[in-house]
Amino acid sequence: MTPYTAVLSVHVVAVLTLTAGIATETWMLYQMRRTPSLNEARLWLGAVPGLTVPGIVSLAIVLITGAYLTARLAAWAFAWPKLAVAGVLIFALLGALTGTRLRAIRRACVEGATKESSLTDQLRSPFLKLSASVRIWIVCGTVLLMSARPGPLGSIGIILGSAALGLISTLFKFRRKGETATASGKPANV
Repeated sequence: MTPYTAVLSVHVVAVLTLTAGIATETWMLYQMRRTPSLNEARLWLGAVPGLTVPGIVSLAIVLITGAYLTARLAAWAFAWPKLAVAGVLIFALLGALTGTRLRAIRRACVEGATKESSLTDQLRSPFLKLSASVRIWIVCGTVLLMSARPGPLGSIGIILGSAALGLISTLFKFRRKGETATASGKPANV
């Protein structure tokens, strides 16, 4: 095994770990938004601390190994690696903001110092859904950048398209079976 192959393998495992983390977070957010009570939400919030360290470590490994792989390919002169790094940094920023909010919500749930209605509103914050969705699509766009290695305009189009898909996908609302929306947009059971 060459050093390049070893670093590439570590890079892929780090990306898969990040993907598993965002998938877990998305599932957790989906379940928290559906819970009828804070007691059930507390169960899902218990996973928050377990996502932080692996996410940060994986992100650092992706950046370091990605920089090494790009240097070995002599590809820093192209647009796609720079935009891939920008995508990873946006992912990190959104992840940090989301993590801060989730830790605050978890702390408020544990302490019980905040009203239940306020915590419910925080759990259903549109930002949490937006952040997860945009990060998922940024990962998809970054993988496409690394695979296709397009020129400058193609690279910009992929990153902007990925972010746009992330924003658009937050508009979709998944409802429970038998649930419809009222005129106010809030679910009403039929």
